[in-house]
Amino acid sequence: DPDPNLVRAVLAIAANVPEEAERCLAPITDHPVIEACGYGLVDVEHALESADRRVTLIAQGAIQIDHFVIYEVPIPPEFIDAQGVKLITVGLAFDPPVRRRRQEYLGVHMNFDVFRGKSLAEVTDAYRKVEPNEEPDPAIQGSCRLSFDPSSSMRKKSTLQRGAFGFQRCRRDYGDTYYLVVRAERKWAPAEIETQDYAVAVTLQADEPQLYNLVEARIRQRLRA
Repeated sequence: DPDPNLVRAVLAIAANVPEEAERCLAPITDHPVIEACGYGLVDVEHALESADRRVTLIAQGAIQIDHFVIYEVPIPPEFIDAQGVKLITVGLAFDPPVRRRRQEYLGVHMNFDVFRGKSLAEVTDAYRKVEPNEEPDPAIQGSCRLSFDPSSSMRKKSTLQRGAFGFQRCRRDYGDTYYLVVRAERKWAPAEIETQDYAVAVTLQADEPQLYNLVEARIRQRLRA
């Protein structure tokens, strides 16, 4: 059965803010849309199932606090070469201990990043050297680190995070596998709490009619291996 965190993550990546709301709110403040509308209205069809041109990958489990987990995200060449805008959306949900009357109300913080053009070993080594509250080695940042909207600084204090990265052109030498890194950092959670439950969901969307089949074939090939 899906964990409640997985339900939240999938609903987040299936939501969009109506264009009318964006037009009305954009001139008001720096971040008016997400402040007023959150992640928007949920597309039920999108939340319930993938489609030929849209595929969603999911995972749920527990992470040891002050550690990280890395997931491979298959990126078929046909996805990169598809016409128009390609979209990668990530949702992360978790349920940390909280204190309602304290400014630092989350006992555990979590966040995510996606890297391209780097090997699994390079990403792993970079995060092994990172102390709590530090950023990873600059060597794996720059254009290799996807620039999600909203940014990490805006979403990092939320227990439900969603980031979208859209592009039209992309270098082929970034490779056919991106790496999703999920981190958990202890704030004030008691020492006896050693792990944090969470769920992630990733959606790839492009004008490529075989996208679902291509991603499924990659996953089945990996499972056989």
